[in-house]
Amino acid sequence: MGCGDRQLTPAERSGLLNADFDLADFKFIFFWEWFHRLWARLIGVVFAIGFLYFLVKKQIRPGMVKPLLILFVLGGLQGAIGWIMVASGLEGDAVYVKPTRLAMHFVFALGLLSYTFWFALQLGAAGVQRRPVPALRQWALALLALLVLQLLYGALMAGHKAASAAGTWPTINGAWLSPAGLYKADQCTLCTAAWPTCWPFAWCGQR
Repeated sequence: MGCGDRQLTPAERSGLLNADFDLADFKFIFFWEWFHRLWARLIGVVFAIGFLYFLVKKQIRPGMVKPLLILFVLGGLQGAIGWIMVASGLEGDAVYVKPTRLAMHFVFALGLLSYTFWFALQLGAAGVQRRPVPALRQWALALLALLVLQLLYGALMAGHKAASAAGTWPTINGAWLSPAGLYKADQCTLCTAAWPTCWPFAWCGQR
């Protein structure tokens, strides 16, 4: 099946979204999606070949083997999560990928990058005397947890296209603490991931 014979998405069939989206536009985004996946797979192949070669040649220190294997597994896991995210946008009449899976893909990418950076620091600090500072470590972990939470909220807000639900700041649609749509109409419970107005409230409230 060529690009001209591709199946139309639910949004294109309805004519309500991307009505001006032609074949050239599709080829443009398809290239970058294809390149993104190809690049990720090439990284995995190059990593695996290089790891096995240097392992056989015994040019990898024993202490590096386990972290490198963890990096490889995390990379494969990130690819699998990416496919799960993409597949969620192809189910039924879905127009976008599910925000929770988008956020999961994003957070796992941050975890992979963080572990890679930590491993690089471990290699660079090999043989250097370290002096633990428990108080500093606690503050660092607390700030890291807040940062991850903020980034998670940001990903969910982006996935929900929540900026269109509440486009004002510092207030949220003119309200400070209780914007319309934050609570269910039939009960006093906070909104969940299904309500777009929740995410500007949670995200902006941390800033």
